[in-house]
Amino acid sequence: MAGATHSGIWNDEGFPGRRKLLETTPPDGWQYLGAHRIRVEPPDLIRIEFLGDISAREMSTLGDIFLECVEEMSWVMVSADLRRLGDMASETRRAAAQSPSMWHIHGSVVWGANLHQRLITWMTWHAMTLIRRGKHIPLLQAVVTEAEAEAWVARQRQERAARLAGNKDAPSV
Repeated sequence: MAGATHSGIWNDEGFPGRRKLLETTPPDGWQYLGAHRIRVEPPDLIRIEFLGDISAREMSTLGDIFLECVEEMSWVMVSADLRRLGDMASETRRAAAQSPSMWHIHGSVVWGANLHQRLITWMTWHAMTLIRRGKHIPLLQAVVTEAEAEAWVARQRQERAARLAGNKDAPSV
């Protein structure tokens, strides 16, 4: 499916915004960014299935999507399926690092990544923590299976609920 294009989230005119997406979302909820699939699941989750290579422009558009979702849902997590991710060139990693909207989410869990993808992800993330010292850094967790990713999302929701309820023993993020 790499290289396939679909109507949906992004085209040459750019990202139309979530409000427009809500009017055109297919029944299964998945929208396309190039070959990649994205589904927003209120109240707080964005699911991404990467299919093939991701370009710098697509990465930048993901940042726009994240920002729009944060504006609408306030507290947002991302669950990313990397089983079929292709190449993430240095320009793409740079676009992710330079997109200020990438840093507004609560955190991400990536799953299904091979060793090389996990290493690139962690190296990029740790470099950004050094560059962004003193600023909000979203959580990043790499797990093997989708079930582990779901468990991570559930834990984040529980910890947030405990913080909102005033539980002083809840982890602060």
